[in-house]
Amino acid sequence: MSTRLQRSEVPIEKTWDLTDLFPSHEAWEKELEAIQSDVSEITQYKGKLVSNATSLLHGLTAYENFQKRLIHVSTYANLRASTDGSDPANQRDAAKV
Repeated sequence: MSTRLQRSEVPIEKTWDLTDLFPSHEAWEKELEAIQSDVSEITQYKGKLVSNATSLLHGLTAYENFQKRLIHVSTYANLRASTDGSDPANQRDAAKV
């Protein structure tokens, strides 16, 4: 029977390369903070989407761009949590998203 390796024992070439998503964990944290700061880009359209076609277009475009950014940071956090769900840092980051 083979024993299960600890995450730190897995050869790096057999792990996910998350640098395609973010070059560093600090870059991920910076983007997460920026997303939180940019919520007003979405909320500014509250109650205004039906006023005219331009408002609807701008509101939907802002929402789509916001969703792309949110998916990007959440994918990074979820993949890190999937690699080692017992790591408190990974749990914390997944909860932040």
